[in-house]
Amino acid sequence: MSSLHKAAPYLYFAGLTALVAGLPLWLLLISISQIVLLLAWFCDGNIKSKIKSAIHHPVFPVIAGIYILHIAGLIFTTDFSYALDDLRIKLPLLILPLVICTMPPLPKNKFDLILKVLLLSTLISTLYSTAVWLGFTHVEVQDIRDISVFISHIRLSLIICMCLVIIIYLLREEKKTMMRTVLYILSAWFIVFLFILQSLTGICILFVFLISFIISEARKNKAVRLFAFLLFPLLIYGSVRLFDFVFIDSIKKVVITPGMLKEKTASGNFYSQNTNLYQTENNNPVWINICDKELESVWNKRSTYNFTGRDAMGQDLRTTLIRFLASKNLYRDSIAVSSLSEDEITAVENGIPNVDYMEGSSVSNRMKQLAWEYRTYYYSGNSSGHSIMQRFEFWKTGYYIFRKFPVTGTGTGDIKKEFVVAYEEIHSSLLEKFRLRAHNEYLTMFITFGIFGGSYFLFAMIYPWFRMHKRNDLLYTCAITILLMSMLMEDTPESQAGATIFAFFNSFFLFYDYGKRDNY
Repeated sequence: MSSLHKAAPYLYFAGLTALVAGLPLWLLLISISQIVLLLAWFCDGNIKSKIKSAIHHPVFPVIAGIYILHIAGLIFTTDFSYALDDLRIKLPLLILPLVICTMPPLPKNKFDLILKVLLLSTLISTLYSTAVWLGFTHVEVQDIRDISVFISHIRLSLIICMCLVIIIYLLREEKKTMMRTVLYILSAWFIVFLFILQSLTGICILFVFLISFIISEARKNKAVRLFAFLLFPLLIYGSVRLFDFVFIDSIKKVVITPGMLKEKTASGNFYSQNTNLYQTENNNPVWINICDKELESVWNKRSTYNFTGRDAMGQDLRTTLIRFLASKNLYRDSIAVSSLSEDEITAVENGIPNVDYMEGSSVSNRMKQLAWEYRTYYYSGNSSGHSIMQRFEFWKTGYYIFRKFPVTGTGTGDIKKEFVVAYEEIHSSLLEKFRLRAHNEYLTMFITFGIFGGSYFLFAMIYPWFRMHKRNDLLYTCAITILLMSMLMEDTPESQAGATIFAFFNSFFLFYDYGKRDNY
């Protein structure tokens, strides 16, 4: 037994190291690492003492209560198959807090080493994703989000934001010039990659932290105060202009005058005109001056993709081509298709509907796409296939379900079933394949567990920060802020990777005792 006890510290450190290595790279390693951590916990012995310590810990019972809430939700469940699978997926919410809370604390050098392993594994993940983006692999990319092949792009963006906070933490004590240089380069790369990935969640979190950091430093430094005085008006102006562009300017109706409409093509064929449709590309009306006969004839000569078929993104190719020509302010006829370059033909085949998007992924193009999605949703009420706009339908449907079960909630296993029913009951315009869950963890908790369970979840997220006096703890304060922000737009703990990210960062930084870090 003594040999097992001696092995426990090494197993514990190996388990944590494997966990952070797997977070951005390998889901299987995440599962294996938690088995190793449990093994370390048992090998360390004193099980009864550990359980007693956990029960009497000032915040562990509160955090463990999130998982217990899911067990209690079985009372109102009819779909036990889904419920048990959900409990399995969310086991990290119980395992990681229990192990990290009751195991002897790590010394600072090992704690920091684990953080550096996370930086390294995240770097590898981002570099491979960049290779995918640049076409150096055989991975097919239909959307920029597809470049994140190991983990969802949103989960990866959250880990990157955590890494940026970790870099700030390491820089505070790092004295070696070489290492500081490496950390600065790494932080710059992570920021650049966030924009390559175009994760709005990650970018929004980045800007919130940037503003918070500037405010914090401005209290100490006059130069920073001057910089902030000049920067904040620009940020406010930019935010207002961005809001106007996406949500105000995008829905303005384009006036179609008689002079814009042409009767016949150069070949004498008639154009079709639909002045009632709302869609525009680069402020050019899409559905006017269209001659399908000429488009089909010339397109099918230039491409192996059939005019009446689908593009590489699975979209109606005719629509993609017409939108692309409209973005160039060309009549939709044979002359226009003939004028397209080979690169432009390829772009249409790949599902690119606007000539501007050929420049590659950029935040400005993402904003244009978002504006187009909002315009479509505003006029048609249909947000199918549009990741941001769909959330309005998710939230509306989720609120509808909550009103049906305000006290008890749906129970742990019935939320998926109730969403299926609710979409039908409210006659949602979303296509069936896009009818997903809430994509807001707070709403999900209120739907699943009712008003009291949802309120408990909010309490469990905020209470530990106050009770453990973490106000000046950079790592935990930033980690919990990132998690809280992510859950506004995502069901962060509802997948294995998300639950592990949630549980690990919420436990590893919360239970790290700076006063006992050298006792191990």
